[in-house]
Amino acid sequence: MTEPQGVAAARANAQQAKARMLGTADAIKARLNPSLVAEDVADRVKERASAAVEQGVAVVQREPRAVAAGAAAVLGLFLTPKLIRSVRRRCKQKRARAKVPAAVATPAPSAPPPERL
Repeated sequence: MTEPQGVAAARANAQQAKARMLGTADAIKARLNPSLVAEDVADRVKERASAAVEQGVAVVQREPRAVAAGAAAVLGLFLTPKLIRSVRRRCKQKRARAKVPAAVATPAPSAPPPERL
């Protein structure tokens, strides 16, 4: 017994759709392979890093003084808190030495308590 023409066409369409779906599933599996994903990410990072370096070099070539001033400012931001703490510590030590003379700094021996009768 032969199938009607509409049923045969529907089966052919279904087989084609199934083949497309399986092809898509295989493509998705290949894309989601962890090693391939890692390679893709590494490539993108390399591209962006090299673009950033090239852009940085171009800026340095155009404005070397501005870059030097910026670098000095960043260095100053890192060093300034340490310098401020150092200066404050020295000032506190000087004030402490100036306020307390050496004779007063050591307490005099106290007298024994009076005896009770």
